Amino acid sequence: MLRTLCSIASQVGYYGPNNLLALTIYLLLRYYGVNICTGIVFGIVLIWAIISGFCVETLKKIIRQPRPNNKKYINITDKNHSKQYGMPSGHAQLVVHLSMFVFLHFNNIYINTIVIVQVILTCWQRWYFKMHTYEQLFAGCLLGALFGYALYTTVQCYNYFCFKKKKQTHRERQVDLTLNNFISCLPCYVGRGDRPFVLSK
Repeated sequence: MLRTLCSIASQVGYYGPNNLLALTIYLLLRYYGVNICTGIVFGIVLIWAIISGFCVETLKKIIRQPRPNNKKYINITDKNHSKQYGMPSGHAQLVVHLSMFVFLHFNNIYINTIVIVQVILTCWQRWYFKMHTYEQLFAGCLLGALFGYALYTTVQCYNYFCFKKKKQTHRERQVDLTLNNFISCLPCYVGRGDRPFVLSK
C-alpha cells in the first residue's frame, strides 16, 4: 500500500509542471472567458515559461554542477535529462514559477492549497529519486519565485491597460469562478484589495 502511494506521489510530482500549466490554463479560461484576452494572457504565460526555461538551461551550463550519485529514473525521458547538469532544478523552477503566479493572481485558499501540495510533491520526487540536491532544489525554487513574480507583474500591466482602454477598472471586474467537476461544494468569497474574486458552486 505504501509503495503504491509513493509511486502515485512520484508520478504526480514528476509531472508537476504539466499539472500546474493545465491548472493555470483552466483558471485563466474561467477568469477571462474564451476570448482574445485569454489568448494574450496565455501567450504571456507561455513566453515567460520559455524565458525561464532558457535561463535555467543556461545557468546549468555555466555552473556545471553535477547531479547526485545513485540516481533513480521515473521514465526514459528522465534518464535522458539526468545526463545534464543539476544546478538549478528545472522542475522546481517551473512549479514555483507557475505557483507564484497562481498565488498572486487568483489568491484563493483552495487553489493555493492544491498548488502548494503540487510543489511539495515535485520537490520531494526530485530529491527522493536523487535527481537533485537540496541546494539545487532551493536555487530552482528561488529562481521560480522571481520569474513567477515577473509573470504576475506583466499580466497586471496588461490588465491595467486593457481595462483602462475599456473605461473599466480591475476593481470593478467581479469574477465568478465556477470549479464544477474540479472542486465541488466549496462556496466562499476570497478577495484582494484590488480584485474581488468569487468562488461559487
